[in-house]
Amino acid sequence: MGVHVQRNPVTLNLDIYYEEEDGSEEDDPFLKDGDKLIKPNPIPTEEDIKFGCSSKYLKIRAKEEWILFQRKIPFIIIYIFALAYVYPVLMRNVGFYLHHTMKDYIYSNGTVKQKSLYDLGHELLPDLSQDTKTSRIFLQLNEIIQYFLVFSLISVMLSVLFLKRSKLGLRSRNHGEIANLTNISAIGIGFRYMTMMVLGHLLRSLTYPLTSLPGPAKHCTNYTIEAQNRPTSFNQIFQLRNSPLENCGDLLFSGHMVSASCVVLLHNYYLFVMISTNKRKFVRFSVIAYVIFLWICLACQIFTAIATRNHYTVDIWLGGLIGYMNWMWHRFVVIPKDPVVGKSDRFHGVKIY
Repeated sequence: MGVHVQRNPVTLNLDIYYEEEDGSEEDDPFLKDGDKLIKPNPIPTEEDIKFGCSSKYLKIRAKEEWILFQRKIPFIIIYIFALAYVYPVLMRNVGFYLHHTMKDYIYSNGTVKQKSLYDLGHELLPDLSQDTKTSRIFLQLNEIIQYFLVFSLISVMLSVLFLKRSKLGLRSRNHGEIANLTNISAIGIGFRYMTMMVLGHLLRSLTYPLTSLPGPAKHCTNYTIEAQNRPTSFNQIFQLRNSPLENCGDLLFSGHMVSASCVVLLHNYYLFVMISTNKRKFVRFSVIAYVIFLWICLACQIFTAIATRNHYTVDIWLGGLIGYMNWMWHRFVVIPKDPVVGKSDRFHGVKIY
């Protein structure tokens, strides 16, 4: 006679953590010593993040980043090609090829009273476009700030490799993934930035051929210099490389402003995620002070771009506005969640923990 064993039905209780089938929680570096998988507190909204420098932890993070990088390789190749050639060379040359100076609107026997359009910012701010030592400093400052913001973002991406995360939230339904708000990665930050740049500059480059504004910069109002730098044939459109200090016709809207505003907004988001549960006042004050410094850098770039007559004020205004809208679009629609890697990654079948 058989023995009948009655099993209690398993109910879905959100007040506990779920054990993983392989029972591999013991070698999980994200768990603190003494942590158990069953907790009375179910769904905390944030996750404890700390820095760690152990070789074991860095090896795990490096494997995570490498897997994420391999997933994004086709997109990254396309992004690099677009950002290195299509936008700064091809589409800029199209805009320059179609560029018209104020001279083009005046009869041969007429005189030009003003070589650029009226601009409120040009009226309010001093003219630093003349060939003086001060103007050259401000011209270079605009580019220096741009490079500083990008390198600052790279440093934030590298610091992600040292972040240690504790599992405080419910397990993801996908095996091994950490279901929480702060599962960030260097590849995730970099991929979000490159996606924002590609789509932001795509929108920008589409405005070049629509209406050609007479450039206010010195190398655009000097018709001799403008004619020397300008592409004059179909082949030159694909081959000619002019620096931002030599190019004309790519005004509306400012690419520097789109890039800089997106970088500052990325810092604003990711830095505060990284210190979201850090209670030390010094750390929180340092991050807040650094973010404020980045916003000051953005304000300085606005001043230099207008005062050196590289842009009209409307270019800067629209560049900042579209940069903010571009960030919000990517943050909540295009890439609402950063990519994650599970313990046993299904994409490559690699056990990384």
